[in-house]
Amino acid sequence: MVDGVGRILTIAVGPYSLNGKTMVSLIREPEPTDLQKKLAKVAGLMVQFGMWAAGLLLVILTVRYLVEEGNFFF
Repeated sequence: MVDGVGRILTIAVGPYSLNGKTMVSLIREPEPTDLQKKLAKVAGLMVQFGMWAAGLLLVILTVRYLVEEGNFFF
């Protein structure tokens, strides 16, 4: 059997200790990097372009259908 006496000096507890800092960093949402910000901006522009293109195509095809099949203008 081993017996003994020891002392410890506590300098940080909770989120200020090494283990606490690790746990807090796992909980927090990491900040987006510059590349992620640029990719998000490009993705937003692609969505806007796609929506405008789809809307324009819908208008063009609707007019074409009404002219050819429906004799709408004649």
